[in-house]
Amino acid sequence: MISWTELKLGNPGQLRFPKGKRAEVRFLDQGGPLQSRHKESALISFAEDGSLDLAEVVDSSPNHDEPCVLVISGDSQDRLFLFGGETSYLISSEGQVVGSTPTFRKRRNAEFWRTEVVPLDNDSILIVYEMGALVIDSMLKIRWQVEKALIDFFERREGSELIFLRDHETPYSIDLGTGRGVPPIDVA
Repeated sequence: MISWTELKLGNPGQLRFPKGKRAEVRFLDQGGPLQSRHKESALISFAEDGSLDLAEVVDSSPNHDEPCVLVISGDSQDRLFLFGGETSYLISSEGQVVGSTPTFRKRRNAEFWRTEVVPLDNDSILIVYEMGALVIDSMLKIRWQVEKALIDFFERREGSELIFLRDHETPYSIDLGTGRGVPPIDVA
């Protein structure tokens, strides 16, 4: 079974792995004079297993009162999936990065960041964000991730299709199994 929570990081937060292990999470903001040098990360400290500095996993957009990260747990008792910024991570309770995946987010567009979690069933969820969508299963594996236009919004699920609206008007469907069906993004 898959579940999720938004972990706020204004103060140190606590990660809780399904099998009971805990880790402290701190938001690190390493600003620089140029936007390209601005770095944000989550420092995760494990009691016996050291720490992880996960670059660009935090959502610190102005749409939140404080920095946060979406924490997803599933059937694995010793792993968590973290989503929030330009990179998502799969971490283990032993303090290891098991995998990482870039998102379609860019820090320079943080003012537009929005995240919506849609439960699909007990074994998967849809994460819709301003520039993309992804489905993750209860084993914390990304089934697919697609890039979409900023003006595309999730509307509903119809059987094996996810219905989106382009600019709140034109519907299109994405195949739930493959992620196929996103129309080209007009960059004119």
